[in-house]
Amino acid sequence: MQITHGLNDWLVRPQCAYESLKQWSNVLGLQLTRQVTSGQWTQHIYGDGTKLVGYLGQGIGHEPAVNEEQLLRFFGIIN
Repeated sequence: MQITHGLNDWLVRPQCAYESLKQWSNVLGLQLTRQVTSGQWTQHIYGDGTKLVGYLGQGIGHEPAVNEEQLLRFFGIIN
């Protein structure tokens, strides 16, 4: 599961992303293990990062840009 949310979203409050991550981590039995910030994005990694990851973008609005390569890697389509 990946949850991506802009922290400047004017339509859906950013707190919704945090709540979704909290709920899915409970469902999957995972703990937040680390946070990695790169540019505008902070990656929230739960467990080993293969089941749940959140991306929260500073200065990003309602429609965050899609990072195709990162998505393909997460789902094991490319290495």
